[in-house]
Order: sequence, then C-alpha cells, then structure tokens
Amino acid sequence: CVITESLAKLMFPSVPNPIGHYLNENIEDFQPGEWDFKVAGVVEDVRPDPFQSVALTIFSPREALPLDVGGGYMVRLKPGVDSRKFARELKENHADELKAGNYYLSDAEAQEEILEETCYSAGWTNTIRLKAMLAVFFFVNLCLGVVGTFVLQTRKRSEDAGVMRSFGATPSYIVKMMLGEGWLLTTVAWVVGCFLYLQYALAEGLAHTHNIADYYDYDPSWTSNFGIHFTVVSLVVYVMLLIVVTVGISIPASRISRVKPVDALRDE
Repeated sequence: CVITESLAKLMFPSVPNPIGHYLNENIEDFQPGEWDFKVAGVVEDVRPDPFQSVALTIFSPREALPLDVGGGYMVRLKPGVDSRKFARELKENHADELKAGNYYLSDAEAQEEILEETCYSAGWTNTIRLKAMLAVFFFVNLCLGVVGTFVLQTRKRSEDAGVMRSFGATPSYIVKMMLGEGWLLTTVAWVVGCFLYLQYALAEGLAHTHNIADYYDYDPSWTSNFGIHFTVVSLVVYVMLLIVVTVGISIPASRISRVKPVDALRDE
C-alpha cells in the first residue's frame, strides 16, 4: 500500500523511512499474513473531502470493478497545470478516445470543483457565509464600541492636558502618556481574558482534542494543536486590541494636546 505523510508519522514515529514496514507491525506477536499491507511508498497529504483538513489515507490495491459498476479515478497533474482547464479540455477533446470495452469516460472534474459542489450540497457553503457575516458584524461593532469608549474618555481629559501644558509638557508627551495608559489597560485586560479562557479550555477538554488519533478526528495541523493555536490567536487578538485602542486614543489626544492651557482650564 501507499500511505500519506501524516499516517506515516502517526504509525511510525521513530522510523525515518517506513517503506518496507507493515502497518500492523507494532502489535505484539505480529506475524505478516495475506491481508497485512506492506508500505510501498509515502506521498503528501491529500484532502479527500471538504470536511476535514488532513485525512489519514491508505492507497491499497483492489480487484477490478464489475462491469455494471462505475468507478472514479483521480489523476495527479504536474505542478503548475490548471486542473479546471485540464478537465474541461479532457471532456471536450479526448472523451471519445478514452474507451476500453464497456468502460468509457463519462465526466471529468477538477478536485476543487468537486469540493465546492460537495460543500454547497451539504449546506457548508451557506453555513460558512453566515458565520463569516456574523463574525464581521460583531467584530465591527466591537471595534466601534472600544474606539468610541476611548475617544469619549480621552476627550474628557482636556483639563488634564491643559494643566500639563501649563507646566511645560509638549503635545507629543501628552499623546504618548495617554497611549501608554491605554496600552497598559489593554494588556491587563488581555492577560485576564486569556487566563479565564485558558481555565475554561482546560476544564472543557478543548486542550486535549489534538491528541485524538481516530481516523476522522486526527489532525496534525497547527490549528488543532491547542498550545500553538491558543498562542497564535491570543497574540492576534492582542495586536488587534492595541490597534483599536491606539486609534481611539491618538485622534482625540492629538487634538486636546494642542489646545491652549487657558482655553482648556476656562471651566475650572
């Protein structure tokens, strides 16, 4: 048989080259039999369906299909070849040539088209679109809420800016001071939020999902590794918060820092 790289790493973690080894040789008292597959090659990971990122795939030989059963065959193209164009030209120009007895070519599609049709028929396309729209909606509202809060609070500090200006503070110093305070608050809030979510993830078992070695659940990608995924997402959230807070503070702070001290302290 021929296996994919992910399956090779899972079944032969300490073997540099699994070619020549049997799939079940790690079982105690293993004796090669007629139905035990020997690894003849290792290929790159494939994506057989749109519902999983990486599958543990085994390509094994089988007897010819009966004449009354249709079969599907996958053709690997050279790098750089447009699969959609290749499938279209194959149907238009070479369909009559691909015949052997009762077998003939009925259709040819690119794998991307098959995945798109499968997602659409299963309802995944609409589900992803709906989730994306909701994510964008809540993200925009969150950004507007945070920016508005910091803009309002920064504008209320015009008297503080006037006092600092009267003591010789420069506009750039006032802006940097307010930004530093905002970044400090953001960092504290981010640390508390990450800590709370970490406790939730550990309690609910989310941190252990990447250790499952079931065929349909195994996923060696970084998105299923809780440690890497948690770190990357937390850092992305932190950077986004810093950007939003910076926008919410820098604009009003640059305005009130240039107000004359007399005008800022007129109401005091």
